[in-house]
Amino acid sequence: MPNNYIASLRLAEMQLAAKHYGEAIAACDRGLSRGPGASGRAWLLQMKADALVKQGRKAEARVALQEALKAAETIPDKMMREMRLE
Repeated sequence: MPNNYIASLRLAEMQLAAKHYGEAIAACDRGLSRGPGASGRAWLLQMKADALVKQGRKAEARVALQEALKAAETIPDKMMREMRLE
């Protein structure tokens, strides 16, 4: 699924759960490179921030969360937007 970010998102979730933070970040970056919409972008960036925090990279995590917030604010569906903004 070369143009689908979902596979990368799911892999990142598994890597995060397994405490493989570098691999989780790489999976998020691959997902982001596939051009997801606003919701997918926000989700991937939030997950990336979680992995960065676990690595002690708080400044980078803050940047990722700020980008996630910007992406979430552009989600067209109100319910989905509110869920991501939470």
